[in-house]
Amino acid sequence: MNGLQLYSPEGYGTLKKGVVYHKIDNRAQSSHVSLVFFIGKNAYLKQINRSNFEDGIQAHKIIKCENQLILPKHLSAFEGLDIYSWLEDESTHESLKTKEHLKQRIEFVLSVKTQLPDILSQNDPEKLLNKHARLLNPPQNEKRFRNWTLTFAAYGNNPAVLLPDFHNCGKWDRNVHAKVKQGAPSISSGKHYGSRMTSEMSAKCIEGFERFAKNGKSLVEIHADVIHHEFKCKTVGKGQNLEILSDAPFPTFNQFKYVIDKVYSVEVRQRILYGEARYRNSKAPSKGMYSQEVSNLGEKIYLDAYEIEAKPRGLLDSSVLPGLVGVSAVDALSGMILGLGFSFGSERHEGYRALLFSMAIDKQKFCALFGIQIEKHEWPSEGLPPHLLLDRGPGAAKSIIDDFEKLIPIRQLAPSYSGQSKATVETTHPKFMKLEGQPTYKTTSLTAVQLAKAEILRVLEHIKTTSAVERLDPSADLINVFPTPLGIWGHYDERFRNDCERMSFDRAVRTFLSKTKFQIHNGRVKLLERIFYSSAIHDDGLFNSHATYVEGYVLDMCVRYVWIDWNGKLYELEAQLKIRGDVEDLYITLSDLNEYNQVVLAKKSALNDLKLASKIEYRERFKQHVGVEWHLAIKRVSGRSKTSRRSKQETQEVFSVRNF
Repeated sequence: MNGLQLYSPEGYGTLKKGVVYHKIDNRAQSSHVSLVFFIGKNAYLKQINRSNFEDGIQAHKIIKCENQLILPKHLSAFEGLDIYSWLEDESTHESLKTKEHLKQRIEFVLSVKTQLPDILSQNDPEKLLNKHARLLNPPQNEKRFRNWTLTFAAYGNNPAVLLPDFHNCGKWDRNVHAKVKQGAPSISSGKHYGSRMTSEMSAKCIEGFERFAKNGKSLVEIHADVIHHEFKCKTVGKGQNLEILSDAPFPTFNQFKYVIDKVYSVEVRQRILYGEARYRNSKAPSKGMYSQEVSNLGEKIYLDAYEIEAKPRGLLDSSVLPGLVGVSAVDALSGMILGLGFSFGSERHEGYRALLFSMAIDKQKFCALFGIQIEKHEWPSEGLPPHLLLDRGPGAAKSIIDDFEKLIPIRQLAPSYSGQSKATVETTHPKFMKLEGQPTYKTTSLTAVQLAKAEILRVLEHIKTTSAVERLDPSADLINVFPTPLGIWGHYDERFRNDCERMSFDRAVRTFLSKTKFQIHNGRVKLLERIFYSSAIHDDGLFNSHATYVEGYVLDMCVRYVWIDWNGKLYELEAQLKIRGDVEDLYITLSDLNEYNQVVLAKKSALNDLKLASKIEYRERFKQHVGVEWHLAIKRVSGRSKTSRRSKQETQEVFSVRNF
């Protein structure tokens, strides 16, 4: 086998101990065996008498190397590379120069490959190889051509051994030339200004980087801190004549950066300088799809909050309210949006509680609470998952997390500002175009409830029309599945591959909705200035119980329906108008209802003040007209008033005038 690597443990004839010899020719027509050995990267030919060679093998003085190298050590980085495929690959533009050199070398070596056995059988094969090098077009350096040819044969005609070792350029040991200034010359300070980087300086650079590197701090700022604190540099002069003064050599920025780049990988530097979120978003490679981790519906759910672009108008004087925040839950397997909650201004925990309420109940019922009528198949999900993946936003406060864990174990909290940690739910959020220039915000003539209705309808559109092709494998079972979240959900739900746990409507109300007190007054249930009615609670005798207050529950974003908890039973009450009017006025948020109540209280207080002032005003006007104080009655001791003769006469005169 040509290219076989041999060695002599204790030396044998002209073969030295510790040297590896590559057999390249052992033909019967020749009286000697041709071997190649290397000094550094250079190949040299050695020929030994065949009989002596075979005697050494039989005496175990020439032994086969246990580890047969495929490539020379300086090319070990290319081991396993398919050279011919790599040469044909046009996408690796940065290697064009290397490819050109390799193609030319292969062409030169192959031109002598068929003649090599005959050349090696001659008395002076190196002379013949030199002659061949001169005959090439263009002529080649004789030593270099011999080296290519012998190396090619020594490694079993592997073309990879002809690769230029450009990848090793610049990897020599700088410490060998300890006193030589390295790097590009300084334009402003002179060719020989500065000093080389020593091991002591490198150690200080690394120590300083670990000490001063922080998120958001640039490498330039870190270098300045290192120069000042680690190398004890000071400044002298003023203005443009400011100079750095130091008793010992210090690194330039490029030298400092070179050391840091060698010690710390790109991944580590990105994490340190720019933070975990930026590294993951822009540098970290993909680790696959989130749906790869699940096989059932509801097995993993992602929760997150997002801002609704337009700010709603207020109930009173068309004021602009704080922005509405939507909270959604998305199934990892199908991409189905399982629920929707809302809150004002930030990700408050009311939004998450409303979301879980919407997830737990039938979606026909949920939409009906906002006045939207849908069919069961339009949004078929119902139930809560066995565990959640919750966004660590402001609304994900510890108190609400603890409350959730009593009902649903939360497996993981995704890091804040890390969209990739919950990409499944982030991709379902509405997209807005970011405008340049002066900061602006959008307003709308819609109320908060109307915006919530629009968002519910957007969700219905999303689950019906969004492409989910990437979630489907090329399987016969999935060939007829419509590639939308709705279609995938229906496929797995029909096969009972659904881990969501059902919850009764009454339990969902008691668990997730806001608890409050309702007033019982004049046969009506009141919440602030809104009245509610239910024939069921009327028939069960609530208004005969002499109760003045009763506990109940309300959905903060839409107080169209409320639920009264009385005698262990939950009653649903519907909002009522005090006069005939627009039913749309019944759809109001609890925040708007509180705002309206404050206005009513202010008007009642003003009315009380007006009553007192009015009493005084009309008593004064009475005195002006009559001339006496306003006394409507005089207290008598007896129980019956007495009528005098004079009063009777006056009464008759009055009646006679009236009948005239």
